Amino acid sequence: MSICHKSSEADAVLKALTTVRRHLCVEKNPPLDLVIEGGALPILARLLDNEAMDREIQYEVLWCLTNIASGSTKHTECVVQLGVLPKVLHLMARSPSVKIQEQCVWLIGNIAGDSVPMRDGCLSIGTIPALLSFINSKIPLSLLRVCTWLMSNLLRNKPQPPIAKVLPLLPLLFNCLALNDQEVNIDALWALAYFVDGENERIERLASASVLKLVVNFLAHPSPVVVTPALRLMGNVVTGNNEQTELALSCGLAPALLPLLSSPKKAIRREAAWSVSNITAGPSAHIQQAIDAGLLKKLIEVAQKDEADISRECLFGVSNALSESTYPQFQAIKSAGLYPMFPALCQRIMPQDSVKVWLSALEHALKLVSRNENWESERNEMGQCGVVEALKSLSKHAAMSEAAIRTTAQSCYDLLCHSNSNPSPNPKPNKQQSHSQPQSQKSGFGGGGGDSMEDDDFSMGKLSLAGN
Repeated sequence: MSICHKSSEADAVLKALTTVRRHLCVEKNPPLDLVIEGGALPILARLLDNEAMDREIQYEVLWCLTNIASGSTKHTECVVQLGVLPKVLHLMARSPSVKIQEQCVWLIGNIAGDSVPMRDGCLSIGTIPALLSFINSKIPLSLLRVCTWLMSNLLRNKPQPPIAKVLPLLPLLFNCLALNDQEVNIDALWALAYFVDGENERIERLASASVLKLVVNFLAHPSPVVVTPALRLMGNVVTGNNEQTELALSCGLAPALLPLLSSPKKAIRREAAWSVSNITAGPSAHIQQAIDAGLLKKLIEVAQKDEADISRECLFGVSNALSESTYPQFQAIKSAGLYPMFPALCQRIMPQDSVKVWLSALEHALKLVSRNENWESERNEMGQCGVVEALKSLSKHAAMSEAAIRTTAQSCYDLLCHSNSNPSPNPKPNKQQSHSQPQSQKSGFGGGGGDSMEDDDFSMGKLSLAGN
């Protein structure tokens, strides 16, 4: 195929490109390999590099490259190896055509969303300065939407990019939260959720009351596609230090979490319970806010009726609260149905990790009340509620093959059955970033994978563009 400037030849090129692009836009099994193996990529690169080329031809070339890059990593690498990214970046920032700018953003977004190396490659060629050069208050909404999606992909996946490299994006993303546009809001929320998923320094960069209040407000949105990233973001914030968690609570987080524990979407219920467990891993003032908002009562209720993984998350929250609560706070938790919860859970089939948390919660409760003058009364009440029998019923559980679990179970039994026990204090909660850590610790889901909130349902890393 020759590159020409004559009108008839340009029309022929445009017609050929349109045909290729339409094949690449089919919903199922687009012929990406066929186009690559047929030698189309070098031709597309030459067409794009021709400064005198018609804008419609540029647009079709970019669209073809965008859909090829939406395939597997192998397909994305083929596009990157053409060396067209600097040209695409130039067109993104400088083209007078909004349509071409949008297509450039789609292409770079697909490449950045492919993998960490691809993302880092996009960052290294100056994608963020290019974005900053043209995003302003006059930018068309359609272009802003795709730019926000690109920003989320630049922050997506682990290991995360260095804070200093992506920090200039934060003011743009904060402004996007304040816009009355759901698409922009969703991608901005995901981008910020990815950013704060990690060390406290990241959370500190976001720890602004005005920003967090906006995010908390999104938790009440009727659509789960909005609630999901907002909840992930706030969940990551409360994995931080006590001051950062306190700021989140001062923005109304605790009451906002209550209805989410009853969400029809399992992933939202699970992550809401995880967020509460990180709140109750804090000082007694944080536990009190959780009690006042009705969160402990709800955790106890949900633990007894929801699926095993959500039940475990709820138990984490209850156990954390018992670890650091005052005696009056313990009484409030007990009044919310604490004692009957233990035998009720034993009537279900509990996986080993749930048994571990069940015992941890019971041990925290026993150690707390055993140091109070009402210990004998409390112990009798536990017996009447079936706690002793529930503990005995666990003796044949497979979890008892683990030495640490057997030790905790024995400690609980000794406290329940021997009034002269002298229990050690409950451990002070630590702040950790792993969901598999022992009870009474802060934990993080990890936005780049692993114990995630099924964010692929709502957050799209790569997109193939359809069209006629």
